[in-house]
Amino acid sequence: MANSDWNRIVFGAAGIGMSYGQAHPDGTQVSQPDEGKVRETIEAVWDCGVRIADTAPVYGESEALLGRYWRGAIWTKCGLNGLDSSLQHLCRNSVDAVQWHNWSPNLAEAREYLSWVSETLADSRVAMLGASMYDENDAKAATSEPFDLIQVPWNVMCTKPAEVASQAKGTAAKVVGRSVLLQGLLAGRLPPQNAQAGLPQLDHFFRLAAELDVQPAVLAIRAALDCDDLHYVIIGLDDPEQLSQVQQAVSMRSLSAEIRRSLGVLAGGPWTDPRTW
Repeated sequence: MANSDWNRIVFGAAGIGMSYGQAHPDGTQVSQPDEGKVRETIEAVWDCGVRIADTAPVYGESEALLGRYWRGAIWTKCGLNGLDSSLQHLCRNSVDAVQWHNWSPNLAEAREYLSWVSETLADSRVAMLGASMYDENDAKAATSEPFDLIQVPWNVMCTKPAEVASQAKGTAAKVVGRSVLLQGLLAGRLPPQNAQAGLPQLDHFFRLAAELDVQPAVLAIRAALDCDDLHYVIIGLDDPEQLSQVQQAVSMRSLSAEIRRSLGVLAGGPWTDPRTW
């Protein structure tokens, strides 16, 4: 099981290109790592067996840094602005996937969007077409589109979008889970003011992790890897030391049915959507 888990993990590269995530427990803000740390992180991720990186032009310097140091497959995101600038930053002639960033059903009949889909599907520089989105309604609608990848938030507090996309009839798309640590909240980072409604759920989660004698981040990652609705799991990393938590999660046994039921009661609530923060 452990070896196959590494094959499902995707390196989330937002944090190497910009300041990303919530404040640390001591109140200090997250900062973008220097280039030396980025290179060290990328090398450590590669050494663990991860071979796909997920990025986007809006992730600051992420594409450019991956272009300099990443040897594996790359998924990027775009809109109508096209792919040329991303390929230039990535120092590549092609990418393994292009995903429409923040897709919604409102786009489905838009002439410019339909043109983009047609052109991207015909573009020999793109191996797969995908889209990222936030909620279950968008995820369900996306299953009717010609997407190879449907990227949705998945963590122990937010499971519905992946469930809906995975169980939709007739879809061949692979469901990709992101935000596994909920921008660090499931690793103990400070929740923003607009997420205070989730404190009881977070406290419950931290107590369960303590009872299991496992770090909260490790439990959150293991839960994602155990989710049958997900084909891939994106884990954001910006420091090689964070990989120890991923390694511990991979080396763990799958969670028991009882633990999964205990985690299942935590899911739900509008506070889990970072757009509201």
